Amino acid sequence: MKTTTSTHIILFCKICKGNLSSIAELSSKVMDMKKTIDDRLIAMEKVVSTRQLSPLQEEEIIQESVDRTLRIGNILLANVPEVKDVLDEKVANDILELIEPAAVESLENVSYR
Repeated sequence: MKTTTSTHIILFCKICKGNLSSIAELSSKVMDMKKTIDDRLIAMEKVVSTRQLSPLQEEEIIQESVDRTLRIGNILLANVPEVKDVLDEKVANDILELIEPAAVESLENVSYR
């Protein structure tokens, strides 16, 4: 229950407005949730502090990071009709020209993977 500067106005939350005895129930629920969160936090901290990666797992993480770095500049085009006797790079540059002219690459800088 919260009172305002006026002694005639008292504000209640929607649940409390109907039944003041529900405040104790709400308080109990909040304390239960707090305990659950605290218990889960302790369990997570324990897992994080004791978890060790194998050399193979570390290598996989490093390789994934390298792969993502290499793919960061990739452009994927979907549902673009194939044009006979026109290079894919030319089609991609034509699309880029419409979107962002500064993104157009010379065909010498384009590579296939």
